[in-house]
Amino acid sequence: MTTNHLEPLIENDVMRIKRVRQGLMAYFKTDRFVGRSYDLYGEYSLPEIDILTSLVDANSVALDVGANVGACTIPLAQKVGRGGLVLCWEPQRLVHQMLCTNLVLNQLSNTHAFMQGAADKHGTLFVPSVDYGAEGNFGAVTLQAETGAESVVVAPIDALNLSRCDLLKIDAEGMEKVVLTGAQNTIARLRPFLHVENDREGKSADLIAFLLELGYDVYWHLNSLFNPNNFFENSENVFGRLAAINLLGVPRERDVSVEGMFQAKHPESRWQDHIGPTDNIPPATVVRTG
Repeated sequence: MTTNHLEPLIENDVMRIKRVRQGLMAYFKTDRFVGRSYDLYGEYSLPEIDILTSLVDANSVALDVGANVGACTIPLAQKVGRGGLVLCWEPQRLVHQMLCTNLVLNQLSNTHAFMQGAADKHGTLFVPSVDYGAEGNFGAVTLQAETGAESVVVAPIDALNLSRCDLLKIDAEGMEKVVLTGAQNTIARLRPFLHVENDREGKSADLIAFLLELGYDVYWHLNSLFNPNNFFENSENVFGRLAAINLLGVPRERDVSVEGMFQAKHPESRWQDHIGPTDNIPPATVVRTG
């Protein structure tokens, strides 16, 4: 990778645009994880993206709840193509604007971006005050019930009355079960693959139990934030052993082979029982055989 590929195409006080693995990406250069990863490596959470895109085909419909600036939305939209559709939710106004910028930069007209949250019922929640000019983890902002800097509409996914849904990805900062509750009818009718963040130990058992009750086989999907084969060929690992912690939900009736993930057969399942502090996270694959 030559040096000119590493230089921003556009830059201001808080934002950069670079050419990255999936195309053009605008991001907050003050973001501690997503922005920093794009800045140093030209990609973010590639193993997760590889799993998500393996679960959809041309013409599929995918839902991305908690889209941030579009790290997963963009490759999903590229995979499903013009005949497919990606619906995405991002409640932070400035992050949502960055998301829409990236959809336009990559000429993705098969997307619909909601500046709202997904929940179990119609209502209003609040986005706390965030200084995007200061270093922070903007993907970790949690909606709150009390007054915040800005109000945002929330609504259940079931209200969309979708006729097709192949994948539902949820990264909702502790609201994952709430989002799933508001999508129960959609899940029961359309049986999508589910990919759900589960990095809050106090909420893990309830979340796994809920997925099992929905009739899904559940697997721990962990992936390191640092990819040694990153797009910018940068060998420096600034993230150490930090990993994204998610659950993959596979409808029990689907003929699917899952490798490199550990099955959560009961609510008390812990990923730490399978991977120690010095173990390498195995590469994961999902093969749909039927």
